[in-house]
Amino acid sequence: MTWTKQQVLAASDAWRWVPPEAATYDIDGVQVIDYPEWAFTGFYVTPLDTRRPVADLPSLIESICADARTRGKTTTTWWISPATSPDGFGHALAAAGGRLTETADIYAFDMTDSLPAVGDTSGVRTELVVDERTLDDFRMVAEAVWQDPPQTAERRASLLAEVSRPIAETHECRVVAYDGDAPVAMGGMQVVDGVCRLWGAATLESERGRGAYRAVLLRRLQEARALGATLALVHARIGTSGPIVARCGFTSYGRGYSYELPLEPVAP
Repeated sequence: MTWTKQQVLAASDAWRWVPPEAATYDIDGVQVIDYPEWAFTGFYVTPLDTRRPVADLPSLIESICADARTRGKTTTTWWISPATSPDGFGHALAAAGGRLTETADIYAFDMTDSLPAVGDTSGVRTELVVDERTLDDFRMVAEAVWQDPPQTAERRASLLAEVSRPIAETHECRVVAYDGDAPVAMGGMQVVDGVCRLWGAATLESERGRGAYRAVLLRRLQEARALGATLALVHARIGTSGPIVARCGFTSYGRGYSYELPLEPVAP
């Protein structure tokens, strides 16, 4: 099949990361996800077509924030996609005290017929994360680039059990790139309904510009295509990964915006 723009954007809007410990539900027609303490996001809000007038947005935002407060959250994260309506949601979040923290291009590549041409990556080798060594290498890069908090022993054990399962069973993987024996880049992917969702890729600052990101990209796409994926999808930061995937032949289908809205604590 050939993926249309409408299908690509629908796949983007369907992208949710919901680990087993998270709770996902609707508040006034808006999906929210309450993540466990170990997750990098606490309370995630993804408004699409709310069927509300602009005048209703302050009360809708407050209703969602009130629920987050009762769950002990101190901040909320909002993803505003091309499908979010009414227009002006970002302005309403800013008026409520929200801060724009990230702008991402929604990039996709139709790999029904072939994988993208990523260029020469021969100077870097890649490995799947399948054991303690590769998981620790993956985490080292993630903590250095994303400032991820250190893992608890319980979370590490859970991840080890997860990555040790066959990809054919989980339909997801993590990849580490090495320069010699030194880990320099990493990234993950998950295949859902024929879509390879590319997430979390990063390269150590000192190692950028040498093909490590592209090597991780290619390895993830190879694994995804073996699972039957025909579309590669990524929410790429406009100043870092976006230009790289664009040079590899990915097409931008619009932009998404991430806002952080801090919460006042619940009054005693």
